Amino acid sequence: MIDYNPSIKGETIETVYEWYKQNLFLVNRNYQRKLVWTIEEKISFIQTIMRGLPVPLFLLAKKTYLGQEVFEILDGMQRLNAIFSYIEGDFPVDGKYFNLEANASLKIRKDNHELTQNKPILDGVLSARIAGYQLPISTTHFKDDNHIEEAFKRINASGKHLSKQELRQAGTKNMFSQLVRNIAEDIRGDCSDSNFVPLDKMKSISLSNKDLGYGIVMRKIFWAQNSIITVENIRESRDEELIAHILAAIISDNSLTYTSANLDKAYGFAPNNESDIDLENNISRIGNEKIRMQFDFVFAELKKVIESSNKSFKNIMFANTACYVHRVYYVVFLAFYDLLINKEQKILNYKNIANNLSGEGKIFKEENTSNREVRDKLIRKIEGLIEGEFDNRTSADPILNNWVSKIDHLLREVKSENIGYDFKVGFHVMYNDKFGKPDYDTALETLLSMANKGKSSIGYVFIGIADNEKDAKRHEEFYNCKPPIKVGNYHVVGIDDEAIKSFGNIDEYYQHFQHYIESVEIVPSSYKDYILKNMLCIPYYDKTIIQLRIKGENDPVMYKGKYYHRIGTSTKEVPMESMKSLIMGFI
Repeated sequence: MIDYNPSIKGETIETVYEWYKQNLFLVNRNYQRKLVWTIEEKISFIQTIMRGLPVPLFLLAKKTYLGQEVFEILDGMQRLNAIFSYIEGDFPVDGKYFNLEANASLKIRKDNHELTQNKPILDGVLSARIAGYQLPISTTHFKDDNHIEEAFKRINASGKHLSKQELRQAGTKNMFSQLVRNIAEDIRGDCSDSNFVPLDKMKSISLSNKDLGYGIVMRKIFWAQNSIITVENIRESRDEELIAHILAAIISDNSLTYTSANLDKAYGFAPNNESDIDLENNISRIGNEKIRMQFDFVFAELKKVIESSNKSFKNIMFANTACYVHRVYYVVFLAFYDLLINKEQKILNYKNIANNLSGEGKIFKEENTSNREVRDKLIRKIEGLIEGEFDNRTSADPILNNWVSKIDHLLREVKSENIGYDFKVGFHVMYNDKFGKPDYDTALETLLSMANKGKSSIGYVFIGIADNEKDAKRHEEFYNCKPPIKVGNYHVVGIDDEAIKSFGNIDEYYQHFQHYIESVEIVPSSYKDYILKNMLCIPYYDKTIIQLRIKGENDPVMYKGKYYHRIGTSTKEVPMESMKSLIMGFI
């Protein structure tokens, strides 16, 4: 099946570094391990090269990506990163930094201020020997990405390279594995815009220890801060394993318990590839986005409880020695999920919940949470301890209150597949220190243009978010207000200052816009009803955002006698010659 014709030869570190600087090394995050080597592991590998000892084979897949021929890394990512990090002065070996004067191409980069020489400097002869060291590289042409991934799985099938959880994640691309990966990356903070990442960009999302000085410091990750999962186990993706266990329980309606065999089922590795619980079907039925948002909501609420105590999760639950803290978190999370999601309740007092949980880890002593009856009994015990601090929710949809997490996810990774998004600083025009009349039409034209993408298409317009730094700065200066909150490439400015300036308070501002929608011509009128019903004021830290939501119905929508559609990020009136195409989207 695979067009397997590998070319194996030695390439000098100097040559391979030039490939790196040309962005020829590509990492596929669908299956490739994250950067996790410690400073000690990097130093040890560089010392091997310094001594002229042999190193393992580097395995690369040659492919075309964005019109350029590149090398997708199958095996050797950690080692390549160690080499390039040392050359670029990220760490010393035996107290000395690589000498950039020892190699002509590196000296040019230093002289052009692309690289900085750190001190003390390694001997020039030894540095030149490192640059000339030949790395054994196997390069293979594959027919397609599926064959590349198959090769990766076979390379790591022995489990010597990857942990069992990493092999699960690498071994499947179903909806469940994607959910686990996305949530895990969001919590760790190592998410990326694309599944394909140039190796030089991996450094900023690598999992770092305190001596590396870049990337994501592992001891500051939620799981390590709360002593739920150790730093070493995060390196082995045990955080993803815990998330996978929680999701498996949620999606299977608590049918799957905390066992390795059940996790294999969740990933589709049950005997004969069959499972008595069809998680993929359940995900399709419930909705990937809804599951993710509900998880995020419960995670955020439980995190608030932990933070209210000024203690770690471990120190809340255990007065003395603790073990299996990750399994305790698993049960507590499911108890919160039952109260917040299934029973549609809300938290009244976070600190009281933390106090009620204090020292209650003792109820887990010698209890086997892998047993369904035992686990469910423990969930009920946790609920009994805390349910007095919950009350019935007025909103039928609990995920609507999780706006901090939702907005964070949205702004870090805006997708334009089935859902459209647009962001506006506010309704009023700011110019020459004057305050213009509210421009409601632009927001509504944009929103309704998203409904015209076709039946069941969904669109959002958020008011109070700037999509560029210039507008955010202009808002701050005009209102002389607090700085915006930067999230990804966006800036949350809020509508609070504009509302106070125009109407005195947010309620009047909000109602004025509502009245405008009620008075304007929108045909069919059902679209107007939908906008008004789904219009929300969202609290985001100390700022307020307005969300407008639309969903395509059975017919296109007309605003003030005109049809609008989206072209890229712009809203345009639909010309007569495009009307047929517009209507076809609703047939």
